[in-house]
Amino acid sequence: MKKFDLSIEKRQFVNNRGENVDYFEFSFDLNGNKIRVKPVDEDKKLANYLLKEIVKGGEKA
Repeated sequence: MKKFDLSIEKRQFVNNRGENVDYFEFSFDLNGNKIRVKPVDEDKKLANYLLKEIVKGGEKA
């Protein structure tokens, strides 16, 4: 089994009300192609909580 490094980037998009919405994008590289992944809900909640704490602490996610 081959392991891949998961990249996590803080991103933004503009919703239909014109508001900027922050989110974390999860992806990995497979033969030069960026593959985006979506964690299951319980993992996503934990990851978002932990990443927000890191960002608050001054580190870049």
